[in-house]
Amino acid sequence: MLDFILVGPRKTASTWLHDVMKNHPSVQLPETTKETYFFDKFYTEKKEQYEKRYYKKNCEKKIRGEFSPSYFTNHEALYRIKKSNPETKIAICIRDPSQRLISDYLHHVRYGKTKSRILEAINERNDLIDSSNYHKNINKWKSEFSNVKVFYYEDIKKDPQKFIDEFCCFIRAEKFNIDNIAASNKSNIGGAYSNYYIAKYTSFVTEKLRTWNLLFIIELFKRLGLKKILLRSKERKKEELIHKKEIEEINNIMKAETIRYENRLY
Repeated sequence: MLDFILVGPRKTASTWLHDVMKNHPSVQLPETTKETYFFDKFYTEKKEQYEKRYYKKNCEKKIRGEFSPSYFTNHEALYRIKKSNPETKIAICIRDPSQRLISDYLHHVRYGKTKSRILEAINERNDLIDSSNYHKNINKWKSEFSNVKVFYYEDIKKDPQKFIDEFCCFIRAEKFNIDNIAASNKSNIGGAYSNYYIAKYTSFVTEKLRTWNLLFIIELFKRLGLKKILLRSKERKKEELIHKKEIEEINNIMKAETIRYENRLY
């Protein structure tokens, strides 16, 4: 039984939040990975397989959770969670819809999921726009779960301790000081691989390792700093890929959602 799941969407500080909360004395998270992809990619109705793969048996930490932003737009994952964890708390963290979309696009480029310019990519990949369609997706989660809370990315920048205090209150965990933890965590390195085919092959290998449950190898690569070696400057890549006029068009596309967001109508 999961006590809480942060379901996303992508590029809204879920990695930072995960890295902070894994230090909480009462919160148990998956041992070998941040995102299990269990309820969308690797689902099985055998609950014991999920628990055996990701969680320590007889752990003293009493509050069990998961951070998986890929679930946000995945209705099949939603219903699977509802079936196996009907009382779980659903946390959602959102940011400016246009900024989230742009960040997500750069993430797709970085991992070889697209070579297209941003306006072409949003037509090729519906998930880029859909993940910034907060109104539709949040309402879907609220219609199926009684305990859903929306958090705001900008609040982390204003006061990270207050943000964590509110998150702990929501999952019914005691508050804890994050000063040293937050200062030492630099989560989710930005940038893009220097070569599209390196990026695509890296994503392919990572996906295979997840399928074969060799998550410790992925974590080893991260600790060895291979990502830093393969990545190049984020600023340079963004300037190459996104022009000012394209950003203006994205802002226009997301205008209605941005108004809802700025007024916090979720």
